[in-house]
Amino acid sequence: MAPVDAEKRRRILEGMRGDGMQALVLRYPENVVYATGYWPCFGWSTCVYPLDGEPVLILPEFELPYARKSEFGDLRAIREDYAESTLRAVSQAVSELKLERAVLGVECSFETVAANHVGGEANFPNAPSFKRMRAKLRGCKMVDATSLLYRLRSVKSAREVEKLLVANKIAEKGLQAARDALKPGIRESELASRAEGAIHSRGVGYRGTSRARGFAFVMSGPLSAGAWMPFNISTSRRIREGDLVLMELNAYADGYWSDLTRVWTCGKPAPRQLEIYDAVLGAQREAIASLSDGVPAEKPYLEAKKILSQAGYGAHYPHGLGHGVGARMHEPIPALGPGSKEPLRKGMVHSVEPGVYIPGYGGVRIEDDVLDLKKGAAYLSTFERALET
Repeated sequence: MAPVDAEKRRRILEGMRGDGMQALVLRYPENVVYATGYWPCFGWSTCVYPLDGEPVLILPEFELPYARKSEFGDLRAIREDYAESTLRAVSQAVSELKLERAVLGVECSFETVAANHVGGEANFPNAPSFKRMRAKLRGCKMVDATSLLYRLRSVKSAREVEKLLVANKIAEKGLQAARDALKPGIRESELASRAEGAIHSRGVGYRGTSRARGFAFVMSGPLSAGAWMPFNISTSRRIREGDLVLMELNAYADGYWSDLTRVWTCGKPAPRQLEIYDAVLGAQREAIASLSDGVPAEKPYLEAKKILSQAGYGAHYPHGLGHGVGARMHEPIPALGPGSKEPLRKGMVHSVEPGVYIPGYGGVRIEDDVLDLKKGAAYLSTFERALET
């Protein structure tokens, strides 16, 4: 069992106290891994996290070997009929912790959620779960803890930063494999599979990681001009000499994520490609240089927009600059974009991803995850930022 993340535990308790909650009841995998250090495999794990007393982690019996590696001591196994057995175990924990009349914070308003390890089919609490919980815990008052959880998760502990560093280093293995495989004639989908395969084969076991997976999306030539959209698709298109090749790569390591993008040319880059790339790289550098504790989250976006506009590409930069990264690859705090007045804080981790997309020609985006410091920021990925392979 790993030692408790004392820094994170202190922040959770302070947050609960400030919002008037006596306990949190958490079942979304991203919140369970945040609170406990254990990333659920199956989606039925539940954490009862009291203001006074030790937290309880309830989980299917077959997940115990994985959970014992986490920072939790009070693990309670359930068997079959997971909905009912989970509810009974939660009720018992509430009683033992003397929370029968407590204000419980629950996950009422999550509309975007990270998947658990069994990504093809996820188990998440919804209206039936909350209805049963209210009926079982009649003496408790249930309040929405969504806002509190997002605020807590926005500032990372030192241990969380280490987990995010691992996720980034594992993602770099995928980027390296893809860059090495890039050549004329390879399909976008094949190049994506090289990255995903390297992450799975070389990420599992890296610095103790038990579960790692990557999700790569490759867009080449004129198709890369559509990479600004909220989803990307790798096609069967064969990459040609002279193409811009953009790879969006999301990867996880035991429940913590990385979100990176790199662009290369297949062969020697043309002058126009170099010009666009240099403008985007300059925009990213200026944006990161502007980061500081307390500055509005729109400031780095405005810096990037200014650089791209001066280069003549401002009209081709259609999206925000970045988002939080942690137990989900897209976390809502901070949101680096126009009109975002929320202050950036030391310890936040977020993407910085300026881009230029020219219809019929191609797109360039450079994306890295950074840790905000008192002044400036630290890159979590050190993978080379260069257009030519």
